[in-house]
Amino acid sequence: MNAPANSSAASAPGAPTAYEVACGMLLQDWKILLPLYLLLISPQFAATVIPAEDPQNAILLLLAGRVIDLCFLFLVGFLWLRRLSLKPRAFSFKPLFPLVSAGTALWMTVTIPLAVQFTALPGSIKMMFLVLLIPAILINFRLFFFFVPLLFGQRAGRDALNLTKSFTDSDQYAALKVVLAPAAISLLIPNLLATFSPDERSAIVGTLIDLSAGVFWLLTTYIALGYAFLGLPESFWHAQGLDPYRNARLTTLSMRGPRWLAKTLSPKKVVTIFVLSALVWAGNFLRLSDMPPAATLTVTAMEASGNSLKLTLRAEDATYQFRGFRPIFLALAGPQRGVISKWPETATLDGVDGDVRLGLPLRDSGTLQLDFLTERSAADLVKLEDLYVWYRNVKLAKLDLSKAKLIEGQPAAQAPVNANP
Repeated sequence: MNAPANSSAASAPGAPTAYEVACGMLLQDWKILLPLYLLLISPQFAATVIPAEDPQNAILLLLAGRVIDLCFLFLVGFLWLRRLSLKPRAFSFKPLFPLVSAGTALWMTVTIPLAVQFTALPGSIKMMFLVLLIPAILINFRLFFFFVPLLFGQRAGRDALNLTKSFTDSDQYAALKVVLAPAAISLLIPNLLATFSPDERSAIVGTLIDLSAGVFWLLTTYIALGYAFLGLPESFWHAQGLDPYRNARLTTLSMRGPRWLAKTLSPKKVVTIFVLSALVWAGNFLRLSDMPPAATLTVTAMEASGNSLKLTLRAEDATYQFRGFRPIFLALAGPQRGVISKWPETATLDGVDGDVRLGLPLRDSGTLQLDFLTERSAADLVKLEDLYVWYRNVKLAKLDLSKAKLIEGQPAAQAPVNANP
């Protein structure tokens, strides 16, 4: 059985912290970080080309993102194993498959229960999966350092499991200490960028936000490796042929990293970063609520039938090409925002297949068709004299329903189960 992790260099007098080691590693890797980071964020940019509204595409993008994350972890981890080895260590892809397989399996134990919540399955089944989410999260935190034995080429087994658990045995909050700072920073960066364009209509701001998508996994990887190298049992460290002067080597490495970044990544700063991120987000949200869309919308036709009102709009946006415009935020309401219909049940754009409520493709103009469901009959709808089209909290246009086409005798439609935006 492996020695406990707290017998390692992590508890030696004057030993550096995992954050300091991570910063030293980051600084030393700066020459290779650009291509590796581009690999890390490639799924984010693939989502701009592949329509993620299709559930199958969304699943494939999520899965591809997870696999790439784990490949990034393997590449950085194995690179540092070679650097810390006493003798030259040949590069091998053998550990990659078990590492990716184990990491994907653990990820799926959390992802599947969450994905079920967005399906049309019965509520009892959704609740069952929601309950299963709790032990899944606990298992993921308990086995957070699963990659350590696999990175060294160990097969899954009792020894590998004991080594994995040794990190959380010595510090039950180790996994939280690894992910909290990256999570806080990865929230703060896009919120700060969004202050320049809260609805991301600016192509530059949108691109910068997409580029920041890999920050969480980048920082998590290096901090986790810092914990691993500090927390490995002494016997295991020497058995793997790593530098016998571990504490001195890691201390020297930590001194090369930027001290301000190491302090920022420490748990003491996490609350401050989260609070700052929340304040920036709140400010952006308030601005966004009162921001009219960049697109110019003109109602060209109306049709009332059953309990629905269908609107045909001419949409034009030569400047931003519909970036940041989400038809899901269109609503029918009175002059004081008394809601008649919270959002369109469907939204289609000429020349585009499928629903476009969550975003339109880049183009200068198009004909948008919206289908709103209400609690009023078609005959009652056309009698309304003060109905407006709203976009969030902005009143866009008053509807002259006396000009609407009335189709009587149609049965009332019901909103689908998952109609929420």
